[in-house]
Amino acid sequence: MSTMVEIKHRPVLVDKVVDLMNPECGKVFVDATVGDGGHSLALFERCEDIRIIAIDRDPEAIKRSKMFLESYGDRVEFHNINFIEIDRVVSYFVDGVIFDLGLSTFQIFDDKRGFSFGRNSPLDMGMDEGAMSVEHFINSASPDEIADVLYQYGGERKSRRIARRIVSEREKEPIMTTSRLATIVKCAYPPGYHRIHPATRTFQALRIWANSELNHLRVALPKALRVIRPGGVVVVISYHSLEDRIVKVEFARTAESAEYELITRKPITPDRSEILNNRSSRSAKLRAIKRSDSRKRGS
Repeated sequence: MSTMVEIKHRPVLVDKVVDLMNPECGKVFVDATVGDGGHSLALFERCEDIRIIAIDRDPEAIKRSKMFLESYGDRVEFHNINFIEIDRVVSYFVDGVIFDLGLSTFQIFDDKRGFSFGRNSPLDMGMDEGAMSVEHFINSASPDEIADVLYQYGGERKSRRIARRIVSEREKEPIMTTSRLATIVKCAYPPGYHRIHPATRTFQALRIWANSELNHLRVALPKALRVIRPGGVVVVISYHSLEDRIVKVEFARTAESAEYELITRKPITPDRSEILNNRSSRSAKLRAIKRSDSRKRGS
């Protein structure tokens, strides 16, 4: 247990997030994916006299964020809910909402969770009890159903070959662990494929499918945009082209109204230094939108 406590997630693009949020005395922010509390901590470091509503669907993440943010006492309000329920716990206007859609380091290294193909874990991948069972899906779905998930959510071009291999291997013995699934996927690739691990897209697709991540993002974004006050900002950090497209389209549609303005015409990405220090940041894209100040709109 102590080892897992010591594993702490490095927040991505944290300085940019803090600059965009501009924490000042009395402001209130929603950290909709609080994880280990990295972005929230950075906001407090800029200004301690703020309040944060911390949300995460993962109960373990809430436990850990409480530990890392305990020194801020009642200035942090914790909710173990899916961010699609943001409008249930935010009953007044706030100054900013941050979504960091990536997995935390703790989730990746937790052997009970099954998020990483580099560990020998149960084939779980669930963020909470509402997630669909990856183990059941892999061991019962048709080849076409498996291939469709891998292609739709992971952009896996060898989805049909992988699906056939999975079905063939599960007939010998049920697929119960991440390491066995990763090996099966790797064997579906030709020798010498080294750009990324062959199982990367498969695991990403299964996780996104199991947790309904894209649908939840589509529901949550309009709600977040409605709860920010004039001058408030919504920031989203995504790690997948499908996530980024949902954010891009929703922000562009919203910015057609005079009530909102895009801050980022193009996504902000980590610089070389951050990528070298935090490999998990390499695919991150940040987009931000602001609710226009009513005084400026009237001028």
